[in-house]
Amino acid sequence: MRKRYLKPNRSTFPCTIKACASLSDLNSGKQTHQQALIFGYEDDIFVSSALIDINERSNTGAESVGILKEYYIPDYIILPDLEIETLDEIPTCPVIVFINSRSGGQLGGELLVTYRTLLNKNQVIDLGEKAPEKVLHQLYFNFDKHHKNGDNLAAQIQKKLRIIVAGGDGTAGWLLGVVSDLKLAHAPPIATVPLGTGNNLPFAFGWVR
Repeated sequence: MRKRYLKPNRSTFPCTIKACASLSDLNSGKQTHQQALIFGYEDDIFVSSALIDINERSNTGAESVGILKEYYIPDYIILPDLEIETLDEIPTCPVIVFINSRSGGQLGGELLVTYRTLLNKNQVIDLGEKAPEKVLHQLYFNFDKHHKNGDNLAAQIQKKLRIIVAGGDGTAGWLLGVVSDLKLAHAPPIATVPLGTGNNLPFAFGWVR
């Protein structure tokens, strides 16, 4: 591609990383990730989602932990009234994942297990158990509280926050509506993982090409 002087775009890297995931080729996936960083896609939510997928498929244990730290959110930011944690490094792409475990046959449930294995389990929300309104209201209440207390880690995580929603059009629309109702000054980027029988939304926007 580069030999032909073609510049990769925001679709190139997620598709390539997903191909590496299908082949369980972690090394090529890491190389592609480095290229994504060079081209300025380090905070792209679709690149992040693809990286989580390749780590799950490669099953490399401790080797993958260094990558997944990029997406980590401490419990005290997600849940109420917990003691503040400190981290050696600020996560570059902290993510909250909402999954409709009933979508896509067994795929929703399998995806829930996968994400909870790779991330802090409290970052991965089963929409059959918790409504996104409750989760996001608590999250942004905590952000506001910690911001007032001068917590730089919470402020940076809020600034870099990304959301992944896995399900059909109804699930994606539900989550988008909740985020819209929050009337945030800076709403987080949202990526979809199509699981339902109706997935017109991501196709209409070209998110799955």
